Amino acid sequence: MNFGYFKEFALTRGAAVWHELERGIDTFSLGSVISLRSRAADDRRTDKLRQGKTQMKMPDDADWVWRPDVFATRLGQMNSVVKSARYDLGTSIVVHHNDTDPELIVRQFKNMGVDDLAPFGLSVETYEFKGSFLSLAIDLPSEVATGLTKTTFLKWKANCHWITQCPCSCG
Repeated sequence: MNFGYFKEFALTRGAAVWHELERGIDTFSLGSVISLRSRAADDRRTDKLRQGKTQMKMPDDADWVWRPDVFATRLGQMNSVVKSARYDLGTSIVVHHNDTDPELIVRQFKNMGVDDLAPFGLSVETYEFKGSFLSLAIDLPSEVATGLTKTTFLKWKANCHWITQCPCSCG
């Protein structure tokens, strides 16, 4: 199916909305004009940043390249409280832990930085974690997993940020 018509319709409709706003600009307060200008600049900047993130570059020494859906597309629920020992994130990543009374929050967010590798990122927050492990398991696509051998080299590229809280009351 060709989505060219829908894309053209969306662009035309968007331009019409901005032209409507332009015609009524005389009645806007200065704050409204600044807000609209900032919003338009953010939209343009976001579009430019996203253009390179949807396409993945395959390294010269790679046989295949793949990005889990959590990092490629927006999931329905952006924030989730994890209470069970196993929690599925999309179709390809699972959170496992052994805390008996977990206080975990899993959050998917839009990557906005120039150095970000994918359109979306993942945040896992823990509060008073008392388990002995917390892991993210990745389920590779079946067509890739069937060809793996003991000598297959997998490379995972990610930007990770760790924030820890002082265990004492440093207040």
